[in-house]
Amino acid sequence: MKLYAILFGMICYVPGMGAELSVGSGAGSLVLVNGAHEFWRFHGSAVGVEVPFGYDGWERTSLDAHASYFGFYKERFKVGVTPGIRVRFRTERRFSPWAAMGAGGVILQRTGVSEQYGTLSASQRDTNLVFAMAPGLGLDLRVKAKWFVRVEARTHFFQTPTNGFVAAFPYWGRWNYNPVAAIGLGWRM
Repeated sequence: MKLYAILFGMICYVPGMGAELSVGSGAGSLVLVNGAHEFWRFHGSAVGVEVPFGYDGWERTSLDAHASYFGFYKERFKVGVTPGIRVRFRTERRFSPWAAMGAGGVILQRTGVSEQYGTLSASQRDTNLVFAMAPGLGLDLRVKAKWFVRVEARTHFFQTPTNGFVAAFPYWGRWNYNPVAAIGLGWRM
């Protein structure tokens, strides 16, 4: 996890008013690395860009069984990058709330299995890149001059691909979301 933080921090660092790097882990074993740069400060608030990178996250599973049919469908969040804008309030205080909105891409791994009368009739796996919007809210707690603890709630809104896929019929073209609650440690440069 440290390797991701160091590499991502070097890629995202832009000299200027303020940059930061935070690493956290969320529910569903999501690893979230977030690089940011605050480019404008106004009356105790700061506006900046952020690039959250999520890896190995949530999983959604569906079972459908009736009469002689059995279907299994699974979507798994593999990787997502959703750069966007973040506004942080009360930047000079110990507790600093913030709100963010980003958009980017998420890679989904999908698996589908279909059985008829106990015999496998179809099986399929693939990986899709889908557009995602990612709003987030959080609170930074400054513990030292440059170190902070971050608590955040974030979600990815995305549309399940509309191509034909085994046992995925109820999800075709449906808008989904995956709320994530995370806690992590960050460092401001």
